[in-house]
Amino acid sequence: MKTTIIYYSFSGNTRRLAKFLEDRLSRADLAVTINELKLVKETRSFFQQGSQAMARARSALINPPLDLSAYDLLIFAGPVWAFTICPALRTFIGLAVGLEGKKSASLVTCGSEAPMFSGGGLKDLQTILEQRGVNVVFSRAVAGIRCADEKYLEEKLRDLLSPLPNG
Repeated sequence: MKTTIIYYSFSGNTRRLAKFLEDRLSRADLAVTINELKLVKETRSFFQQGSQAMARARSALINPPLDLSAYDLLIFAGPVWAFTICPALRTFIGLAVGLEGKKSASLVTCGSEAPMFSGGGLKDLQTILEQRGVNVVFSRAVAGIRCADEKYLEEKLRDLLSPLPNG
């Protein structure tokens, strides 16, 4: 199964999550590529980031891999900002081609796994993917501060990783 991980990380938490997934998928002998979304201009202001997320703003991305037609499984990951997904992920999903009919996993990182904090972002990500014709087969919120804890990640992602040959 040819798999790609598309993610955006501001603080490094989602990057650790994506690297963990890349490692586990590679161990299972799956063809996996990993793509970090980079912004043309990235604000460091927490207030501006939250405002952009709440406004459902789009971000200018640097050379995103827009054609996903060659992949069987698409894994999307990004932080929750102001109870929704970050603009970089929203922008990418809106621009990407080859999504229709694909299986995907949707993952969000946030300060708390509590649904009142992470649920809106996870639901938004699922909804946006489903509107593009993607079949979301797995979704999970992950506490950002625990993304360096491999045992925690193995537990949180067990249902995604367990069907894999070496999972």
